[in-house]
Amino acid sequence: MLNRILLTLIKAQSDTPLQAMSTDAFENPATYKGWIYPFRYLLALRYLKIKQQVLKSFRSQKIYPIHNNEFKIALLDHLSGKIKKTATDSSSKNPLSAIGFKSKVIYPLALIGLVIGAIGLNQWHQHRKIESIFANHLPYFSDLLHRKLILKHNDQNKALAEVEASIKQTEEKILNDLPERDGIRAIVEKQLTRLKDPASTSEEVMLGFKDVNTVFDKHNLPFYLSPKSFSMPCSSLIDAPVEQMMMLKELESLMSNNNPELCRTTMMTAYKVDDRKQLFYDTDNDTVELPLFRVRRIDKVPAVDSALGLTFKDRGIGSIILLERIANFAKESVLPALTFQGRNYIIPYWMQGYYEIEEAVTKAYKKDLAEIYPDVKDQRKIKTAVKSLINDKFRMSNAKMQQTLQRENSNSEKSIFGNGFDAISVMLGKSAGTEKNKKSKTTNEEFEPEILDKLDEVLLPSIEYHEAYHQIDKKTWAAPTWLRDTFKDKLNENAIDHTLEELGAYLAQLANTDQGQQIWLSKLLIFSLNPMTKGQAEYYASSLIFTTIESLYLGDEVKPNYIATVDEKTAIFKVLSSKSNSEIKALAKAAYEELFKRPVPSLRKQAFK
Repeated sequence: MLNRILLTLIKAQSDTPLQAMSTDAFENPATYKGWIYPFRYLLALRYLKIKQQVLKSFRSQKIYPIHNNEFKIALLDHLSGKIKKTATDSSSKNPLSAIGFKSKVIYPLALIGLVIGAIGLNQWHQHRKIESIFANHLPYFSDLLHRKLILKHNDQNKALAEVEASIKQTEEKILNDLPERDGIRAIVEKQLTRLKDPASTSEEVMLGFKDVNTVFDKHNLPFYLSPKSFSMPCSSLIDAPVEQMMMLKELESLMSNNNPELCRTTMMTAYKVDDRKQLFYDTDNDTVELPLFRVRRIDKVPAVDSALGLTFKDRGIGSIILLERIANFAKESVLPALTFQGRNYIIPYWMQGYYEIEEAVTKAYKKDLAEIYPDVKDQRKIKTAVKSLINDKFRMSNAKMQQTLQRENSNSEKSIFGNGFDAISVMLGKSAGTEKNKKSKTTNEEFEPEILDKLDEVLLPSIEYHEAYHQIDKKTWAAPTWLRDTFKDKLNENAIDHTLEELGAYLAQLANTDQGQQIWLSKLLIFSLNPMTKGQAEYYASSLIFTTIESLYLGDEVKPNYIATVDEKTAIFKVLSSKSNSEIKALAKAAYEELFKRPVPSLRKQAFK
């Protein structure tokens, strides 16, 4: 390519003399204007090399002195000969290949690249700045508000003044580091003001941050903020001896007619959005988008999420899919089933001694894992990683404790599906940050990313379908006729609604999941047998699923009920775990249609059919 360019330039600049016996213009890089600077030096060096070769040929012929015209002819012939020899080179054949070295082409492209890079770097810096604000300062702000509440009810005025100054300083820090564009700073400032207002209800706080997350989503800002609000009797904030507290509570109960003054406190949690997905659902009049945010916790609040996904209904935007919880669920509660020692950790403590249940659940898990990992090498890698994980007994004890103490919280009454935090998760979250648990950081690395990715491909779509189901507006759906008799004098209206939601979500999840049914059936069995979840939505929903599917399988009339013994539920589970994925899907679909008298909702990845 260089030879061709030199030949073209020399011919084009025929009035520029070529000097055989002295330096000429083509040896100077400045001659090659119009080309980028590095390329100019390459052309000058190439010219010098060709000139030396031509002069050498003259010397070999003992021709001296060399006339300039003869030198020019010889040099042109030499260049032409070089070009012919390299004619097979595709880049030499294509005259456009050299255009990329033209300064009028490369410099504008470089400038565009720099601008794009600068914009990207600025955006990355802004996102890092915002992430630091949401991960550190926003939770600290909510913690300061809680401290203020405690100090106010304990008449510690000096400390109260210091905390109020810190609140103001932290608020200014948060707002100053947020961009003003797209109304981001304004919407966050509005919600911080609402958090500071004691008169703001939990509902107002949730709806306020729904607006914040909507703005983030609209302008592709990859963050999701979730306030966890709690209400408690204000008297419980008073620091006093136990005897005085008991007397105070009795007095408060008498004076308020068992309706004490309540104080709201809010714990702010923040998530980074890794990916934004969506499913689409057709109503009678329109197609509705159901947003799904795959997120990771970025705050340092010492509490862990107790669910794999969260849906806030009208009080939030879309659903959040908790990637770290799902990864831990896979590593600590699914993959260990492939080893004999590991199965001990996927079974709750209260199931120990129930060998048949333990064996049935382990076989069900293995059945799914064999389909997900058909390669024996992958299974061997998993077993090796699980053995390393089991050595971290502290972590595995926590994992088993989470399996054992699965429970609901009061969020269910506020239409938050998938739970949020509970006392157990807070306790486990604190321990997760201790020195004792440092070993888990090394065991995490034992699982190759490709291994976990394969399991994620099965778990994530299923969890997303479950959470998307919760987003569907069901206000116009007719209530099943069996509800009144089944839950008569047993559940209030909120609990019934929550049970129906979980019942429909799990059945729809099973009916639309191509893989992993055994994993979810095992979770349902644990829900239905766990004494910690008895009386909660998951307990009723899972029990109804097993009894309904049993009736359909046997061809009996379906009489929805949640009453079945441990042996009966285990027997149903064993039968289901022996079925293929397509058979389980068909049974789940039939159960949904029988219980809800409507088809299973069709959720699509595309907006249009």
